[in-house]
Amino acid sequence: PLEASMNKFFARARYIAPILAIGLLPAVAQAAAPGFIDSKVSMRAGPDGDFPRVATLSRNTRVTVHGCIDRYDWCEVSAGRVRGWVPGDEGRFRHQGRPVRVVAYGPRIALPPVRFSFDTYWDNNYRRSSFYRERDQWRGRYRGEQDR
Repeated sequence: PLEASMNKFFARARYIAPILAIGLLPAVAQAAAPGFIDSKVSMRAGPDGDFPRVATLSRNTRVTVHGCIDRYDWCEVSAGRVRGWVPGDEGRFRHQGRPVRVVAYGPRIALPPVRFSFDTYWDNNYRRSSFYRERDQWRGRYRGEQDR
């Protein structure tokens, strides 16, 4: 009896799980948005112009916008295998066929808000960078909203 009930449960679960996963796709798809850079800009190791430069992105560089901090002042982006932060007013993406500013349209399309947690972010992205060994000096520079 118990074994038969368990078999019946797992047989049904095999069909239900894919349906549930499909229902989650829109939320996952909104987690990042394809975009591009409006003009030559420095990608930084944090959401502030004082952080070390990670890369210089040329105008029209394609990026993935992972999210922005409150007010969309700075956005976390990746270009290829490089990940960092650019000013929100430099990022663009296409909305209804035309280029729009991330700062203006991010809230309208529910571009996800992100928080900057210095240690976690640097450990995940810059451990092999030359400036990583100086992280103690950089940690205190950011005064914006961040995880504590």
